[in-house]
Amino acid sequence: MSHFARVQSIDALGVFAAALRSFGDEASVALAELEAEVNRAIQWVRYDLKEYWTQQIRLAQTEVAEARLNLERKQMFQDPDERRSFWEEKKALEAAQRRLRVGQEKLEAVRRWTRLLDREFMDYKGNVAPLAGWLQADLARGLALLKRLSGTLESYVDIEPRADGGSSATAAPRQDVDWEPAGEAAQATERLPDAPVEPGEPQRAEDGDSSATAIPTRRKNDE
Repeated sequence: MSHFARVQSIDALGVFAAALRSFGDEASVALAELEAEVNRAIQWVRYDLKEYWTQQIRLAQTEVAEARLNLERKQMFQDPDERRSFWEEKKALEAAQRRLRVGQEKLEAVRRWTRLLDREFMDYKGNVAPLAGWLQADLARGLALLKRLSGTLESYVDIEPRADGGSSATAAPRQDVDWEPAGEAAQATERLPDAPVEPGEPQRAEDGDSSATAIPTRRKNDE
């Protein structure tokens, strides 16, 4: 057991926080873009394809009605002495009926795929929900914790021993670190409560409190 914390670099906390923040920004953008793409595809199937095939069905129904009427008219006014098979009119009616069946099948497929896409999209939302929740809340808490840890360590190493055996605090410049998350995660940081103090760990002194001259380290196994 060692009575000293083996801290090799306080700046490593800032580097890690910057990398964490960069990951949060990139992951948030990726999730937003992916959801937008999926929504566009679903809207295209749900509205554009449905409207297209609905219109094709209307046109096919009109063609069927015209082709049937044309065939009936030719049969009605046929010369009794002329025997015709009305092959062209029948082929036109069959072609119109075939187009109508295709349109109806396509429209049914659109409805089926719409239900399937909705179900798959809900499954996708459930799978990415843990990551989305971490980006919106836990990322901000993690960055806030790293900021507090860095401040505590800086306050500790800035304490210099005095000749009388006491200690005095001196300021030491550190690299600038952007500890705040971006986007919605930044709003979550403002609502974070103060971190609880674990048993055996003293609280940091508030500004202006001269009674706190040293922050003892907690016992930790050698790494």
